[in-house]
Amino acid sequence: MTSVMYPVLGVLLVIMFLFHSLSVEIDAESIGLSFGPGLIRKRIALSEIVSCRPVRNSWLLGFGIRYVFDGWMWNVSGLDAVQLTFADGRHFRIGTDEPDVLSRAISDAIGK
Repeated sequence: MTSVMYPVLGVLLVIMFLFHSLSVEIDAESIGLSFGPGLIRKRIALSEIVSCRPVRNSWLLGFGIRYVFDGWMWNVSGLDAVQLTFADGRHFRIGTDEPDVLSRAISDAIGK
C-alpha cells in the first residue's frame, strides 16, 4: 500500500462505523432515527405525519442519507422502506428490513 492509501482507508473506516446500522425508535411524540453509534440522528414529530406506507426502493436510490423525489431517504441496506407523508406533501423514507411491522407501528402511533 502506498502512503496515500492509509488516509483513504481511514476515512472509509470512519464512514463505515458511522453508517453501519440505522436504529428507529417510536415514542408518544416522535420517531427517532440514528445511524451507527448515534452521532447522526433525526427526530420527526408524529404530529407532522399524515400517513405512512411500506414501499420498495429502486436499487438506483442507493444507501445512506439521500434526497429522493420530493423528500429524504435514510437507508442502510436492502430495498424495503416505509414512506412517511407530511401535510405539505413532502415525503421521508426510512429503510427497514421489516416494512410492514414499522408501518403498522407508526400508523398506530399517529392514530391512523
